Amino acid sequence: MSQLILASSSLGRKSLLSLLEIPFSVVPSTIDEDSIIAKTPLETLRLRAQLKGEDVARQLISSDAALKKKQIIVLSADSGAILDGILYGKPKSESDAVTTLKRFSKNTHQFVTATSFIYIDVENKKYSKPVVFHDISLVTFKALTQKQIKHYLSIADYRKFAGGYALFVLKSCQKPTLRDLLSKEKYSHMHSRLSAKDDHDLNVVEEIAGSISNVIGLSLEKIIPLIDCQNTRRVL
Repeated sequence: MSQLILASSSLGRKSLLSLLEIPFSVVPSTIDEDSIIAKTPLETLRLRAQLKGEDVARQLISSDAALKKKQIIVLSADSGAILDGILYGKPKSESDAVTTLKRFSKNTHQFVTATSFIYIDVENKKYSKPVVFHDISLVTFKALTQKQIKHYLSIADYRKFAGGYALFVLKSCQKPTLRDLLSKEKYSHMHSRLSAKDDHDLNVVEEIAGSISNVIGLSLEKIIPLIDCQNTRRVL
């Protein structure tokens, strides 16, 4: 079995991979992703995912101690929200987050996660050409007042999340299971079922069309077929 490396320190991505119940290690990329800008927002996200994976692959090849298996799979990703051709990453400040959530209010934006898989040939210390793909979920926001936005930002660590928001992050909200995320249940129903009644108004997202896990940081529907995982096959 290959050794799986997650080239990210994202809590959302770590929690999603943990649901698959397969061993993996975390080796974060050291590149400055904000400096990587391509012609379009989508190309930017795909390029960032690829370069983060290549950076970690080079780190591993140069460190003999990290090479424990005959083959290593490096999984890297980059997420962002796109509205009117503008890419929204992690807000730099509270005012930046307020502006972003105001723009999302009553609108539907694309949430994109680009993913890269790189296979390292340990014996020859070479890595393959990255396999890069992406998934797009359509996220519709509720109509938000200034007061609601301010309150949401006071309880959510917006600096960690692309677009300044995240799903299922409130302490009183139960975390969705793998079965939940792979089901066809509507996001609004799932959130209502998993969250405390008092917290329903703190959910800024009205509905999601497409993969819910994609908005958390990895499209499980797309990565599961690429990972050898008996537990996941049983769920599917």
